[in-house]
Order: sequence, then structure tokens, then C-alpha cells
Amino acid sequence: YTYSTTITIAPPAYATYRLIGEKGTVLKYSGSGDGIFVTTDHVAQVGVANLQISGFQLLGTSAGVDGIRIQPTNGVTVDQMLISGFSAGSGIWLEGPNSMSIQNSILINNQYGIMAEPTFCSRASPYACSPTGPGIEYDPNAVHIHDNYIAANGKWGIVLQAPSGHGIARGNVVAS
Repeated sequence: YTYSTTITIAPPAYATYRLIGEKGTVLKYSGSGDGIFVTTDHVAQVGVANLQISGFQLLGTSAGVDGIRIQPTNGVTVDQMLISGFSAGSGIWLEGPNSMSIQNSILINNQYGIMAEPTFCSRASPYACSPTGPGIEYDPNAVHIHDNYIAANGKWGIVLQAPSGHGIARGNVVAS
């Protein structure tokens, strides 16, 4: 399925959401933003979102920015994904999430496989976040990156911008 409008997911606090593809599902993003954008409409009180994104291929072009962009939220899992073709951005951009996992996935042919950096969010509605501020700072924290294949990306496989919180990367195959 080819689409050009970003899929935006803004899970309310303490809810469970899933974006799961059937075997063989391919989403081709042809737009100029993020393929999937996970944001929050309640930054002042970020709650546990319990969001699972899994089981499909997400293919982009150089016009797209990032495959999956995740702003401050909790409890996100990206599992069994193939993310490729976002050559102007990241396969997955972690912009301040907490308690999340990226596992059993393939990230190839992007500018960066995974980029993690802090973000700053406004204190009042409508909430907006940016890596350059101003606002409340959210650092990626408790991010677990494991058992992935991250290769053939234009610049780096995994980039962790300081300061980043606790997390662990293990069992990944990372190649340039």
C-alpha cells in the first residue's frame, strides 16, 4: 500500500494501541515527512502508552524524513519490522521516549538506522516538541535495542546523542 500522509499516533495515557501488519504487509511512504509519527497530546503528564508497532515493512524514499519518529511517551515496542529507504533521515528517530524497545528488526538503506536524542516540549497546549527547545527536556531513557540487523545506512547504524538516559544495546549486527 502506498501512502503520502504521515500516520500520526497520539495515544492517550494509560491506553494500549497496536499497529500490526499481517505477514507480507508492505507500506510504502511517498510523502515528505515521517512515515509514522508517535506524539503525545499530554506532554505535561506523560503516561504509559503501551504502543506496539510490528510485523510489516515500512519503505520510504529520499523525500521522506524518518520511518518512525517517537516523541516523549512511555512503553513503545517496535518489533519484527523492516525499515528501509529513508535516506534523508532515520529508520527510527527516538526524540525523548522512555521505556521502549526496538527488537528483531532490520534497518537498512536509511541515513541513520536509529537516532536517539533529547527533545524539548512546550508546557501548554497545543504541545509541540523540538530538539532545539525551548521547553521541558525529555531524554531517551530505558531504551533497549536488541537482536536487530542494522546495516548499509548512509552515515551511522546507531547514534545516541548526549545526554541520553539508561538503556542497553545488545545482540545487534551493525555494519556500515
